[in-house]
Amino acid sequence: MKRLSIALISGVLLTSVPIVAKADTAIAVVNVESKTVQFSARCLNDSGGWHNYSVDPGKTQVVDGLTDWNFACGPVYEFLARTANDDGTPPTQSARMNDGHTYMIVDTASVGFTIHDAQSMIVVANNSGRDLALNYKCEAVGDWQQMQVSAHDRTWLFVGEPPGCRRYVAAVREPGREDASLPTTPMPIGRIYTLTWNGDSQMWSMRSVSGVHDW
Repeated sequence: MKRLSIALISGVLLTSVPIVAKADTAIAVVNVESKTVQFSARCLNDSGGWHNYSVDPGKTQVVDGLTDWNFACGPVYEFLARTANDDGTPPTQSARMNDGHTYMIVDTASVGFTIHDAQSMIVVANNSGRDLALNYKCEAVGDWQQMQVSAHDRTWLFVGEPPGCRRYVAAVREPGREDASLPTTPMPIGRIYTLTWNGDSQMWSMRSVSGVHDW
């Protein structure tokens, strides 16, 4: 799943919407993975104890101490993935979450399920029934990288905190060409991009959605 890419034919891009949390006292946790993920959250000072959540693929879970356990928790929460380690022991992967932010829950090869601040990520959902062959690179510097995004799949890129690159460009890779051969589109970080193939016009369209909405 850690395959990034973003693509566009003929520059069809709707208005981008920055990813923001539902409210300054809450946190939005978006499940980028293709399976339901369970996690726990609590106030950093442990007031109110752990609260358990389950979020389906492509869905958003809002964590709000005041609403969920009648305690004005904040400004920092703790996150704990609720999946078993390979050896069957309880999970120990945890992270801190600041209120007013949106976080993406992802499955990594190094630590399993964890979260990244959405403002340091690019997420792409392929809503079509056909695979995508994509090229992308940092707009300021860097060589083209190549990636495949399968039909009805999601993919993501974590660019670091602070981000190593704040805006990427990407283009569909035409068959038989290694380099991007179609017009590139700027792709600022901190957004979810949804790609759809239009068979009538024979082109891809792209839109961005807020992290607090399902896609």
